[in-house]
Amino acid sequence: MGKLVEKVCPGCGNSFTTKRKRKFCTRACYYRSLMGKPTWNAGLTKEDDPRIAKLATFGFQGKRHTEESKLWIAENLSGENNPMHSLSPEREAERVRKMSATLIHLYKSGELEHPRGMLGKPRSEAFKRHMSRIMTKKQADGEMYSWADYNSDPERFRDSSIEMALRDELEDRGVDFKAHVRMLGTPDILIGGKVAVFADGCYWHECPKHGKGRHLMAPAYDKKITEGLRKEGFVVIRFWQHEIVEDPAPCVDQIMLEVRPN
Repeated sequence: MGKLVEKVCPGCGNSFTTKRKRKFCTRACYYRSLMGKPTWNAGLTKEDDPRIAKLATFGFQGKRHTEESKLWIAENLSGENNPMHSLSPEREAERVRKMSATLIHLYKSGELEHPRGMLGKPRSEAFKRHMSRIMTKKQADGEMYSWADYNSDPERFRDSSIEMALRDELEDRGVDFKAHVRMLGTPDILIGGKVAVFADGCYWHECPKHGKGRHLMAPAYDKKITEGLRKEGFVVIRFWQHEIVEDPAPCVDQIMLEVRPN
């Protein structure tokens, strides 16, 4: 056995003693030191390095941790020592996005078999009806969160920044309104029981200027809600997020033409 040596961890600055030739007090500190740095395999292909080929074929599949390694992980990589613990929400979202994109690429290229084997395959109408019956029964039995519960859940409706910008401008002009009234489409703002206002986020509602093609059903759904409300006698006004962010005043001017036409 080697002699105990006292060192200072370059990651956290704490002192520690060790008999091994290591720089960091815990593996968590070592992992944190690697954050933001390029990985050893960045830009390499299977042809460049045989280790890449081993990783691509999941060379560790089927292997198990020993009881000693499980205990070490539990003691050293749990709670605040977990390198993932200090990730910011932005870094975590970016990590998940990259991981999802990688998996989708592997599934589509055939390098990795999808666990359910249904990626890209259309469901039959008979199967859809079968699943619909099962889900409806589960919702009726209270085993699943139904769309009725979802639409009536007050926690679902939270004040977005663009909604608040419109409301503040309306309040400054002395206009009375209600927010998130439980009715068709649940308008963000309802004025006088006849003017329904929607503040549509560019991402979720497929703005022509900033939409990315991720929510292809949103425009059709918004159009259905607008037509349904107009048939019931409502005046429907929709604003894009970028319009409100640029200046909410012109948006409210448009609302005022309907609320106080004179």
